Amino acid sequence: ITQIKMERIKRIVFIENKPTFEEYALSAKPHELVVHHGRFCNALKLKFYQSLAVNAEREVECYFWGDLDASGLFLFVQLAAVISELKPYKMGAREVADYAHMGLHQEKLYTEKLSSLLENSSYKQFKPAIEKMLELKITIEQAVVSLD
Repeated sequence: ITQIKMERIKRIVFIENKPTFEEYALSAKPHELVVHHGRFCNALKLKFYQSLAVNAEREVECYFWGDLDASGLFLFVQLAAVISELKPYKMGAREVADYAHMGLHQEKLYTEKLSSLLENSSYKQFKPAIEKMLELKITIEQAVVSLD
């Protein structure tokens, strides 16, 4: 990449999983910047992601779309620490309910880990989704959630 014309960007979507990123990028609108986040984010990547958001127009919307599980929620919280206006995309209780039939069953040890997130204020916006995952004892992989 030699240049990104940020003045045209109105929406930045960070996507955790590569197959979902590739599929979403094919149908991205001209004003969207779609970024493959990956599952690991070091300080250099975070600085780059922050610079994208800072250098975009003031009205830019920033979203993160990841797995509905502890690691996907952690990646959101990590990115939100450097992009304060970051919003979750397709990571709510509705998606947990809508895709429950494709969810991955979780055992007690994992549900205890999820439950502990409810006590952390960084995860407060995910409380309904976490509660639904705990109720159903499942997590949802991003790849099963429809792009529509």
